[in-house]
Amino acid sequence: MKKLELHFVLQSDATFGRGDGVAGLVDQEVEYDVATGLPFLRGRTLRGLLVEECANILFALPAGAAKERFDAAASYLFGRPGSQIEDEGYLTIGAAQ
Repeated sequence: MKKLELHFVLQSDATFGRGDGVAGLVDQEVEYDVATGLPFLRGRTLRGLLVEECANILFALPAGAAKERFDAAASYLFGRPGSQIEDEGYLTIGAAQ
C-alpha cells in the first residue's frame, strides 16, 4: 500500500466543529486532540469534503472520454454511494492534525 501525505495551509483562522448541537445554532464545540490540545479534522470529515469537491469538478467537465476516465478514477478512489463491499473505494484518509 502506498502512503501519501496531504498538506494544506489555512488562509484564515478556523475551527472544526464536531457536528453536535442544535439546528440553527452555531456549533461552538471544537474537536481537538486530547494529548496536544490542538484542533483537528477527522478523516471521515476530510474524506467527505474531498468527495464533495470531486463531484463538483466532475459535474463541471464536459461529456466525453476524458470525463468517463475521471468518473472511473473517482469511483475507484471513493467508491459508489450505497455500493456493495466489492465496490468500496480504495482511498483511506486519516485525521488532519
